[in-house]
Amino acid sequence: MDHLDASELVPPAVLAVDDPPTPLQEQIAVACAELAVSFRSLQTVSGQAASLLENGTGTAHDLASLVQVFEQLQLQAGNRLMTLGAMCGSAGSA
Repeated sequence: MDHLDASELVPPAVLAVDDPPTPLQEQIAVACAELAVSFRSLQTVSGQAASLLENGTGTAHDLASLVQVFEQLQLQAGNRLMTLGAMCGSAGSA
């Protein structure tokens, strides 16, 4: 699969450089930052679970707790992604 640049994913209305950002553009920037935090959190928890499994350390309860946190973070990231998608759709129709 080819790598996609942000300009291919985000409507041009979001990428205006010369004009001051609109409130929607500012909301999109915040949503992007929040989604990035969600993905980084998922990566961290996933790494902890992988380490626990690779090293044979921890208990089944430790692993179950990490899986539960991962599921919660995954749900949060999904919600944030849907919100960002709706915002970008609004920007594209503006």
